[in-house]
Amino acid sequence: MNQADPLAELRALASPDAISLWPPAPGWWVLAALVLVCIYLLSRKIQKTRRARAYQREAVSEISLYWQQYLDEQDISVYLQNLSSLLKRTALSAYPNSNAASTSGDTWLAFLDSTLPETGSSNRFQSDIGQLLITGPYRKHIDTNPTELHALAEHWLRSHTSITSGVRPLA
Repeated sequence: MNQADPLAELRALASPDAISLWPPAPGWWVLAALVLVCIYLLSRKIQKTRRARAYQREAVSEISLYWQQYLDEQDISVYLQNLSSLLKRTALSAYPNSNAASTSGDTWLAFLDSTLPETGSSNRFQSDIGQLLITGPYRKHIDTNPTELHALAEHWLRSHTSITSGVRPLA
């Protein structure tokens, strides 16, 4: 033995075993369960919102179809009849407990205006544009261009908020 170096006789330090990632601590299990529950609830909410907006998506695609049909055939009377029917059906889907089914004339236009969100536009259904919706399908000759009415109706279809589902408007 070497008297000069007493540390030479010591054994090497023992290293502890590496910390395993599995099984995780109980806190991680709780966190994982909470994340899964949140994902489930969020997916249910998205699914419910998507179902509630189905009538709105269908109406927007239908008005585009009617508009294309009008551009092809230039029959404004048929377009106005289809548009009137589409707006009425959409109102019945969005507001089933309202009196939308029994309204007509200026009362119908007032209902559409009351469910139209406020925008900077001065176009409303109770203006001359909207009157075309009421009288147009029954007139023999119509000289008015329905472009503004189409834009207003499409805006209403996209932006009204259904009372029953509380669903926000389509973007």
